[in-house]
Amino acid sequence: MKKRLIEFLKYLGIGQDKFAKNVGLSRGYVNNIKDNITMKTVGKILKAYPELNKNWLLIGEGNMLNDNYSENLQRNSHIEENKNISEQFEYDIILDFIALEKSNIEISKKNAESFMKVADSHDTLIKSHDKLLELFKESLSTKNNSKLDMLIDKIDDFLFSKKCNI
Repeated sequence: MKKRLIEFLKYLGIGQDKFAKNVGLSRGYVNNIKDNITMKTVGKILKAYPELNKNWLLIGEGNMLNDNYSENLQRNSHIEENKNISEQFEYDIILDFIALEKSNIEISKKNAESFMKVADSHDTLIKSHDKLLELFKESLSTKNNSKLDMLIDKIDDFLFSKKCNI
């Protein structure tokens, strides 16, 4: 039984002291174990390590691990693998969403810049319209042709300067 217990500890990858501590046994218990182990101690071991096959431990029959434990371990491994895949999928979706939001923000910035350019052009057109109206009213009140010619020159100058700025 001592050999089987040491084999189980190797499988777990733990030392005798850690095993004794986990089970609630005295330090050095495994080294001092004899073939006559109490059922109370077996119960403590199986409670701490439910995967351990009782028959294998006591008489060396069967597998070291309980069959249903091996099946559960495989099932849990698949569940964990699926969980990891699911978490990665969720993470990828979040990254895609963030990238999409960044793209939307960039598009919104460009749209705002374009809107500001259109608004500036609109303001220039309104000012040009107001100035032309003012000049037109002035021309209607003028009876002198030389003033009319001067007005036309002013309009041409104004339109040319605005055309170059737009």
